[in-house]
Formats: sequence, structure tokens, C-alpha cells
Amino acid sequence: MTETPENEMISKEKEKEKTTGINEQSPNLVLIGMPGAGKSTIGGILSRMTGRQAIETDDLVEERAGISIPQFFSRYGEEAFRRLESEIVSDVGRLSGKILITGGGVVTRPENYAPLRRNGLLIELLRPVELLETVGRPLSAGMDSLRIMEAKRRPMYDRFRHGSVSNTGTPEEAAKAVWTLFLSMCAKQRQQ
Repeated sequence: MTETPENEMISKEKEKEKTTGINEQSPNLVLIGMPGAGKSTIGGILSRMTGRQAIETDDLVEERAGISIPQFFSRYGEEAFRRLESEIVSDVGRLSGKILITGGGVVTRPENYAPLRRNGLLIELLRPVELLETVGRPLSAGMDSLRIMEAKRRPMYDRFRHGSVSNTGTPEEAAKAVWTLFLSMCAKQRQQ
């Protein structure tokens, strides 16, 4: 059987996990960032790359609510959404060895800080506002609202995160940078 570049990369990453002590009992890799920053895409690549399960908090919100997030926002509003999101965050924060992909506004609720950091290392994906995806995002209606949102949330992202990675190249490049940073943070954590 011929090794594809992705399979070869996965094999190398799995070997790196063995030599660095990263496993299912290790911290969660938690992706945070603005809506449309690429968290779902990068999280999916990381899951394939490392064999870790990727869990999207937005998917769990939709599953629990029984409707899509845009429908939930229009029926119940943002406050009800944030309460449900916080319940989900509290649940997934108890897990270990996962890739947790959060919604862009998870940082707006202070009560999400402790559950995400309980067993997680948070990496913010940075992407210029002009490059953020806006389709199907209830709070990302236009460039002006995105700029205001980013300015308001910037201190929150800075407070929540352990580190950050720029997502302006290819998704694969960003995923590799996230994984490298995560491994580095895990090594520092073990030394403490």
C-alpha cells in the first residue's frame, strides 16, 4: 500500500505523540477565535492528522436544541444561545485528549473560562477581519459589525488563550502550526 502525503503526516504525528507523551489523557486542544477564522476547518485537519476526536460545541448546541443555530438565534435570541453554549462548554471541558472547536462568542461569557481551561490548552486562530467567512453566521452581518465585534472581543480572546496561530496561509499550514504550538505548550506544562 502506498503512503499518501496525508497518511505519512499522520504516521509522523502519531510517532511524535508517542515520543512526547501526548495521548488521550493529555489536555484538550481548544480552538478559539472570531467567527469564520477557520476553527472547524483547522480542527478537522488536526483530527485527521493526530487521530484525536474533534468536537464542535456549535454542533452539540444544535443537537441539544434540535434546530440550527440561525433558527435558534431568531427564535430565542443570543442570551438563550449563550446559556446553552455554556452548558455544553461545561460538559466538554471535563473531557481530555480531544480537539474542542468552540463558537466565536464563547469568550463573551466569563463562566466559560474555567471549564475550557480545566483540562485544555487554548489556541486562538488569528485571521484578518476582511478574510473572515460570514455565510450562515447570525452575528457576522457585515464588515462594519465584524470590526466592532473583533474590537470588543479582542481583550476576551487575549484573556482566554494560551497562545495564537495566524491562519492566513493554507489550512494545512495553520494546522501544523497549531499542533507544533500545542506540543510545545504540553512540554512546558509537564516541566512545571
